[in-house]
Amino acid sequence: MTGPASSDAGEQTVELTGAVPVGERALFELATLVGYYSTLALQLRLFHVPAPAS
Repeated sequence: MTGPASSDAGEQTVELTGAVPVGERALFELATLVGYYSTLALQLRLFHVPAPAS
C-alpha cells in the first residue's frame, strides 16, 4: 500500500488511487471472516481430516 497516512496514533487513513473507501464495519467483518476460515483450516490440518471422496 502506498499513500499519505495521517500522523495521529489513534486513527490512520491511507488513500489509494482508484480504491473504494471501505467502512469500519466492513473491515471488521472481513477480518472476522478471514480469522474464522484460518482457524477452520488450522483445525482441519491439525486433526488430519481427509478430503471428501469425489
